Amino acid sequence: MAETVFWCNRSLLFITAIGSGLAKYRWVCNRPGLIVRGENFERDAGHRRLHIFDARRYMESPTPVVFFSPDDVEDDPSAPLLIDIPRPDRVNYRVKPGRVRLRVIEALACFDQIPVGGGDGQAID
Repeated sequence: MAETVFWCNRSLLFITAIGSGLAKYRWVCNRPGLIVRGENFERDAGHRRLHIFDARRYMESPTPVVFFSPDDVEDDPSAPLLIDIPRPDRVNYRVKPGRVRLRVIEALACFDQIPVGGGDGQAID
């Protein structure tokens, strides 16, 4: 864990799927980043669960995050699950070709004013 936090604090931004691993990037290190989530998750999660890693309700002075658009991601319910816990919001998904590059460019532009090691960006209340 110490190594992860060490490198996280030195990163410009992260790119990852939504999940509990974001606690290190957001709650511990408050790094800006790009978050991927599937259509089923977005539909079933509700506002609080969707924004647990970027809302001021849960973080003090959160740096901004960019979410992949629902149009960027396709759920693939026929793909085998890596974690075999059946839930309606737990399905594999894929990012449509070319969309990662677009979102990374968007994220870099959004985070251009944030110094490495922290910052005070816009966030959801």
